[in-house]
Order: sequence, then structure tokens, then C-alpha cells
Amino acid sequence: MHRFIPLWLILIVSGCNAYKHALGSEMHVPTNAVVLPDAIESGKVADTAIVVAPMQNVEEGVFFFKDGYSTLILALAGGRYRYWFSSDITFGDEPTYPLTGRYVVDGVVVRLENSQPSMQDVWVFRKLNDQTTLWRPTAVEWWHTNRNFDSYGVLYPTKLKPEDIWQKNILKIGP
Repeated sequence: MHRFIPLWLILIVSGCNAYKHALGSEMHVPTNAVVLPDAIESGKVADTAIVVAPMQNVEEGVFFFKDGYSTLILALAGGRYRYWFSSDITFGDEPTYPLTGRYVVDGVVVRLENSQPSMQDVWVFRKLNDQTTLWRPTAVEWWHTNRNFDSYGVLYPTKLKPEDIWQKNILKIGP
């Protein structure tokens, strides 16, 4: 007799970050538990040279990743955030986006206050090939410890309006 294991369960157990995000695991990390490497770290991702460097401060703006399956947009301005997330997997009622609130800064770590249970509330500013980016704490740790790049864990800057990214087919994932 063969047992059927749902694909969504395999992806969750195997560590697929987009599905972890949808489930709300690893979302709320204490800021004092965030790994903050203070050296330049280099490596390769799919034949692309990567240089990750620490930053000294935060930079406001619009940051995002978007592929065919998942979108995350975070706009930071004047101590306030706007946050959008979508995935091809949904669980129950989806909130109305954007989610909004205040954020606090601790060095290069940003914590989104009043965040929803399924929302990534801690982000770390890092330079990626001289470009300002936002990283999930787990993405920082995975890169630091074994040069494993989390494509779903890095948000890239853009001059586009968040609403345009949300509504149009604009893709950005990976360095």
C-alpha cells in the first residue's frame, strides 16, 4: 500500500521559505537574536559572484521580491511601513493589503510594530553587490554560516511605486 503525502507538507518540512511565510513560522525573531556579521562575505550563487557587506544605518524606500509564485513588498518611510504579501498557497482569510504600522530601528535591524501573526516583522539591512537590500534574519544566518542563499529572504530596492509592483507583472528574485 502506498501512502500519499501532500506536496504542501513536503515543501513545509523541507524548508521552503515561501510556504513557511504563509504559515507564519520563523516570523517573529527577537532583535537581539539576529546574527549581524561585521565582515564582508563573498560567495557564488548560480555562477553569479556575490559580495555581502554590513551596513551602518538603515535606508528608507521600497524593497521587494516577486516571482511567479510569491510577492513581498515592504515600503519604509518616516517611521511607518506598508507591507504586501501574496503566495500561490493561501490559508484561510487573507488580510487586506497593504498592512500598515510603525517601525523601530535598532542599528541596521528594523522591527515592524503591530504586525500580523503571519508577517515577517524583523528585517536586516545588508549590502548585496553594493546595493542596499533587506534580509530576513534566517537569510543572513544561512549566508553567514554556509553561503546558502535564500532567494525568498532578500528584498531588493526599487524606484517603482509599491502599488505598481503589486498590480503588475514585475519580477525580481535573486542577485
